Order: sequence, then structure tokens, then C-alpha cells
Amino acid sequence: MRSPSAVFLADVGALHATSEAIAFHEGGRPELHWTYAELASQARRFAKALVAAGTDKGTRVALLMGNRPEWVVGALVWPWPAVSSYP
Repeated sequence: MRSPSAVFLADVGALHATSEAIAFHEGGRPELHWTYAELASQARRFAKALVAAGTDKGTRVALLMGNRPEWVVGALVWPWPAVSSYP
């Protein structure tokens, strides 16, 4: 069963693949812009990395980071049962 966040990302990504999902600018660094398709791709990569690292249902994973786009990716992959639902 897919998590609500995985379903949401798949649905929104399909409808608005080329629309901007995230815009991020942090002092002096170039701006980062991700479309919904790119956000979904980042979430899939992170989910696959968690599986490759040996996480499974019930594994505790902590995210420790500032206000960054990668935090959104981590939040979309949570709850971890969603990890198995990312192709």
C-alpha cells in the first residue's frame, strides 16, 4: 500500500510535471528550482537510497538539516512504508 504522501506526489507530479514545485535561494549561492517531476525524482532517489542502506518497516530514520529543499524530499518519503512504493 502506498502512503498518502507517495500518492500525493505521484498525482500532483503527473498533473503538473513541468510546474515549479520548489524555489530556494540561500545567500550568495545560485538559486535552486525544482519542478514537480524533479521533486518526484529526488524522492525516488532518496527512497531507493534508504532501501539500499538496509532500512525496512520499523527502522527509525532521523533527518537533521536546516531549512532546505532536501528536507521536503525527506518529508515526502516519510512514512517509511512509502519507501517500498517508489518505483
